[in-house]
Amino acid sequence: MGDTLKVTDDILTGYANGPVAELYHRFNGDSTVDTDGAALIQLLNEYANGSTPGKDSLGNYTMLMGGTSVEAKAMQDKFKAYAGNIVAQFTALKNDMTTLSTAISNAKTTLNNAEEDALTAAQMFEILGGSPLTPPPKP
Repeated sequence: MGDTLKVTDDILTGYANGPVAELYHRFNGDSTVDTDGAALIQLLNEYANGSTPGKDSLGNYTMLMGGTSVEAKAMQDKFKAYAGNIVAQFTALKNDMTTLSTAISNAKTTLNNAEEDALTAAQMFEILGGSPLTPPPKP
C-alpha cells in the first residue's frame, strides 16, 4: 500500500518514440534499425510475391526451385502461401504498433486535459454548495 504510479508526458512520449517506434520499423523492414531483419522481410516479401522464373532483377531467388514436377509445384505454392502468411502477420503487428502509438498519444492528451481541468477539493465543495465532511468523532 502507498505505492503510486505517476505517468508523465516524458514516459508516454519516450515509450511511443522508443520501443513502439522501433518495433514498427523492424516489422516494416527498416534496415537502419535491423539490417538482418530487413533482409529477412525483403526475402519473405519476394517469396510471397513469387515471380517467375524465380529470380528478381538482382538474381535473388523469389521462389523455391524444386523442379517442375507436380510435387515441386505444390511445394512452391505452399511455401509461397507460408511466406505470404508471415508477411501478413508482420503487417498486422506493424498496424498494431501504429494503433498503440495513437493510443499513447491520445492518453497523453487526455492526461494533459485532465490536469488542466482538475478541481481542488475546496473548489468542488464550493461548486456543490457544501463543506468538506469532517470525520466522525472517535469513540
